Amino acid sequence: MEALNIEKIYIEFFDKVYSYVLKRVMNVERAEDITAVIFMKVLKNLHTYERKKSALGTWIFTIANNEIISWFRQKKPLSLIEKYDFLMKSDEVLEESYELQRALEEDELWTRVTGAMDEKLEADEKDLLLAVYFDDLSYRELAEIKNENASTLRSKVHRALKKIRKDVILEEEE
Repeated sequence: MEALNIEKIYIEFFDKVYSYVLKRVMNVERAEDITAVIFMKVLKNLHTYERKKSALGTWIFTIANNEIISWFRQKKPLSLIEKYDFLMKSDEVLEESYELQRALEEDELWTRVTGAMDEKLEADEKDLLLAVYFDDLSYRELAEIKNENASTLRSKVHRALKKIRKDVILEEEE
């Protein structure tokens, strides 16, 4: 059995974990801080990881999920500038962000979907939809991360989709 190498783990999982965190906290500096804490915990606790219990990625994302939950419990509300300051990192990033924003604003379906998500869904429901449809996590992986049954999560996602689908479809038909 090959020994786990933190450098290889970092290379393989950093971008995925950082993206996962950023989508939830919507702030680059905080995402960087939380991701750093996650990988410090991975390093510190690597000796406790058991391959028989879960895949390495699932173990790391469980740590990530717990850190995000911890951050949300401690956080103060973000000002609008703090929430979107990642858009102001550099002129290049700012221009890319504006282009993405323009493209999304022109996509009426995207606007309706995100509006419906914000209006109709609880934070945990939005988180599940993001994890399944934007982070491409399987229900099995998500179940291990959230410590819930995959069938239960599938039902929750289905109910969340049903809540927003009604608004999106009604608006499409008009």
